[in-house]
Amino acid sequence: MQTLKFEVLGGGIITIDTKKCKQCPSKICEKVCQGKFIKIEEEIPTLSSSLEAIKRGECVECLACELDCEFYGRKAIKIVYPMPELEEYLHRLEKKKIKPVWMSV
Repeated sequence: MQTLKFEVLGGGIITIDTKKCKQCPSKICEKVCQGKFIKIEEEIPTLSSSLEAIKRGECVECLACELDCEFYGRKAIKIVYPMPELEEYLHRLEKKKIKPVWMSV
């Protein structure tokens, strides 16, 4: 398996690039998972629960796995949440030729 991808209750999609995980010295995703649904098997993260349980809310959507993987792991986890209100707001700013600082970098 190269990629582990699943949806959580809030509509977000979590993607784990498991190719990067074998060389990860910290395995931090398992340690910080508040719902304890990430476990390490054969050096890579797997789900300790069914996808149905995760979709029902077992994942508390704290984002700790992504943040800690970014700082202490191999940058293998990405979480994407649909945020239509943010997209609309950014579109209005764009029409006014205003660019948020974080988009300018």
